[in-house]
Amino acid sequence: MDKERRVKLEETPAPANSANEHDCEIVKQLKVKFAEITKRCKKMLVLSVLPISWTRAQIQKEFSVSQYMARAVKKMVKEKGIFSTPNPKPGKTILNYIFTIVREFYLSEDISRMMPGNKDCVVIEKEDRKEYVQKNCFWPT
Repeated sequence: MDKERRVKLEETPAPANSANEHDCEIVKQLKVKFAEITKRCKKMLVLSVLPISWTRAQIQKEFSVSQYMARAVKKMVKEKGIFSTPNPKPGKTILNYIFTIVREFYLSEDISRMMPGNKDCVVIEKEDRKEYVQKNCFWPT
């Protein structure tokens, strides 16, 4: 009797809706995660997981995003694939010669003094080695 029962249970195919239910559950979890996130790059990461077959309009409707974000996500997934984030914008950089001029000014004897204590040093890692540098005290008078 048990063998017949097992065979019947094994023979019954899984309902076709089970895959669709799993997809809906995944989308619901993505919506919850999307609502929690505040950073734009993380939101785009969540949206990059969505099926490629989804249209921009469907992404806009389901996740309440702008047309621009939906378009940007589709483009990013096409170029970089899923689980990708947008390239960060480069910050403003200081030219090397300006950096050295400012550093020399603040380290000059007229402007600052070296602190005398043994505990008044800082460890700076340069490539493979550590360098101990004495702290300076700034006197703007």
